[in-house]
Amino acid sequence: ITMFVYMAFLYLKNKYPNDGGRYATNEELLKAFLAEFHAKIVFFEKVAGVISYYCYTPLWMGEGAIDGHRINLHIAFSSAQCSVGTPIIFGGF
Repeated sequence: ITMFVYMAFLYLKNKYPNDGGRYATNEELLKAFLAEFHAKIVFFEKVAGVISYYCYTPLWMGEGAIDGHRINLHIAFSSAQCSVGTPIIFGGF
């Protein structure tokens, strides 16, 4: 699944290229990821300048749980980067 997420990221990056100095906003990328993976945001949090969206997509069989919520897609943004992981982003952001 990690390779699938990476390939989807490359697809979306090409779908929203640098257009005259303008990159896709975090909101545009979030909407694109949610649409591409048919995912719904379960909950989100903002900690130390990083906003994390914990999502669920029916496209994948694996999942984890946080506070009883089924999670299998984690999308996080800082001012400088976007990271995507499944079921969540492990390690540092």
